[in-house]
Amino acid sequence: MRISPVGWYANSLEETKELAKALTEISHIHPEAIKGGQAIACSIFLARTGKSKDYIKDYSIYQTLRDEGSNGLFATGAAFFPVNAS
Repeated sequence: MRISPVGWYANSLEETKELAKALTEISHIHPEAIKGGQAIACSIFLARTGKSKDYIKDYSIYQTLRDEGSNGLFATGAAFFPVNAS
C-alpha cells in the first residue's frame, strides 16, 4: 500500500492523519476509504513510536467510535471488522 510510508515519515500523530488524508484523497473520495488510510498510517506510526498492539487496537476502535460518520467498522490491514463483534 502506498499509505504505509506515511507512518514512517510523519513526526506526529496529527501529521500522520493529515498526510494520510491528502494521499488517500488522490484516488479515493469516500470518507470510509480516507478513514481506512488514516487507520493504517496511524497504526504504523504508533508501532514505530513504541506503542503496544493493544494500545494500537484500542486507539483504532476509539477513533472509529468517536467519529460521527462511522458505520461501526474499523480497518485492520485490508479487512474490516465490526467494532462490537464478540
